[in-house]
Amino acid sequence: MVKNKLEETLINISENYKELISNPNFFKERKKVKNLYLESMNQLIDSVKSKNFVYLNTDLSNLNVNEENFSYTFKPLIIRKYEREKILEYKESIHSIEFDSLYPNILLKLSKLGVITFNDLDFKEVIIHLIENKNYYKTKNANLYKLVKILINYTYTALVTKKSDVFYNVTNFNLIATHTSSIFDTLIQDTNCVISIYIDTIYVKKYEENKKLINGILKKLELPYEIKKIN
Repeated sequence: MVKNKLEETLINISENYKELISNPNFFKERKKVKNLYLESMNQLIDSVKSKNFVYLNTDLSNLNVNEENFSYTFKPLIIRKYEREKILEYKESIHSIEFDSLYPNILLKLSKLGVITFNDLDFKEVIIHLIENKNYYKTKNANLYKLVKILINYTYTALVTKKSDVFYNVTNFNLIATHTSSIFDTLIQDTNCVISIYIDTIYVKKYEENKKLINGILKKLELPYEIKKIN
């Protein structure tokens, strides 16, 4: 049983485009994927549209989402202290703090707080639904989940690359980067345990000795994350 019209629309789209979505090299089909994105968003917004709805219409010629930012969303504005490939060579015990869709979830959080606002409520309803229900769709089937990730990450990348004319107007969108930087800065300055940050994964040393402090900082973020022992 589907949750609502948005889920029904997503299911139909994933079925209609299953050949493209299931292709492991689908990123090479850039034009097809961009068309999939635009058609999907138009159908989704149409399913909840108000009388003021305006269809998205652009070729997104400069919008490129590759496998890296598809998986991890968007690189944070911070310089790594160590190269990622050297993590496993680090002699001390290392743990990773892996955020789940960090940047979209910050968008969701700041939107709920009223810090970030959308001038089009139809667009807002669609993107909020996708972010909030991403893990729900993961339990459905692989193609549906992959489609949801494509839509979230294309939207976020478009907003980051200043294509807000395509996606209406999202006020204070730059505060996502500010909020992200404050998270990383707090962990670096207050714990002295951070050895590397790679996109939305933070690698820390001496986690066991500083577990209470680190978890206390992370808990205040109210963002989904997972801690794993690396070595």
